[in-house]
Amino acid sequence: MTYIELVEVVAERTGYTEEAIRAVFKALRITLTEALVGVGDSVSFHQFGKFKVRTQAARKVKSPFLGLSVEGVPKTGIIPEHLVLKFRPSRAVRQKLNP
Repeated sequence: MTYIELVEVVAERTGYTEEAIRAVFKALRITLTEALVGVGDSVSFHQFGKFKVRTQAARKVKSPFLGLSVEGVPKTGIIPEHLVLKFRPSRAVRQKLNP
């Protein structure tokens, strides 16, 4: 589902205009980004899931076919430690995915 399709479905189900739904989504996106990136908090949606920022440890990377360093990785062949966004679905979502 694309962003446009999501806006249309939510507008239809709630009775609000698409412009109002876009404004809510924009505010939600800004707020989530500020909470996750700026503060480093986790964000939970009841019965949907939890977004959390985690630290990905540094690791060595090689091409599985040639044994050469992968393009875009420093010449050392090591991806430095960095932050990643993780999502953990709620039990209700997991049960619907895997009945």
